[in-house]
Amino acid sequence: MGGRTLKSSSTAAAAIFNNPIFGVQLTAGSFSVRGRYTELRRTGAAGREMLISAAAKQWGCVQRPIEPTGRRVPSVVPHAVLKVYPGGAHGIAIVDPERVNADLLAFVNG
Repeated sequence: MGGRTLKSSSTAAAAIFNNPIFGVQLTAGSFSVRGRYTELRRTGAAGREMLISAAAKQWGCVQRPIEPTGRRVPSVVPHAVLKVYPGGAHGIAIVDPERVNADLLAFVNG
């Protein structure tokens, strides 16, 4: 390259951005979710409310909560069981594996 050199360096991020599992600013697979579960859940909930509000305004309808479709499954699938985990989220099997595994084993063992 004609005697040219390239030097790169990085600077440390503010500690507030560190992943609590690793202690540094890092993402690795789903560890971001495990390390920032509460923050990500609050952010997702805020985004959901913003989308519902914007849709209701644009469509000129009343804003109301979205009903999960999973509640209908037991009425159409034989032997289906609906388990609702209060406060549970999308990754409930990761966040609370003992409870989910116990429920799965109870279902399988009938």
